Amino acid sequence: MVPRLGISFSIDDNKGGLSSPDVTETVFQYMFTPGLEYHFLNEGGFTSYIALDIIVVSRFMERINSTGRDVTGALVDPDDSANPLNDPNVSIPLSDRGFFGLGGYLAFGADYHFSSRFYVGAEIGFQAMTAKTSDVEVNGNVFQEGFRFFDGSLTTTNSLRIGFRLF
Repeated sequence: MVPRLGISFSIDDNKGGLSSPDVTETVFQYMFTPGLEYHFLNEGGFTSYIALDIIVVSRFMERINSTGRDVTGALVDPDDSANPLNDPNVSIPLSDRGFFGLGGYLAFGADYHFSSRFYVGAEIGFQAMTAKTSDVEVNGNVFQEGFRFFDGSLTTTNSLRIGFRLF
């Protein structure tokens, strides 16, 4: 058994390269994935494993405008006539909304050990997550309440795993 830990963190102000000094758009996101690997085959330098991770992820979005309306929970321009805030029956796309989610990741992987302390490998797995989007507020008033959603996907590592053993 081998413990695993994945951490991802990002913050982006003025998403999309806004040039207006009156507007600041902020996206803050983190993902925390603690887990375990169980290695079950070890022949020569080749080893294979099954991994199980817990996923905790959150994204916060806001658009602050010193001369117009502020929006939290999503990135939309409330002063643009072509935005979803002008029609309460149109939902803001998930890619433009904040959310909080919990889930799991089950994977199969293989490593090749060049020495006792250095290896390369690859991994493929399935992740599933249930989450709730943030309420969208305009100037502090709820415009759209958050909704629950489920996301599942097949995931592959797009690069080689490179690692080492300390002991």
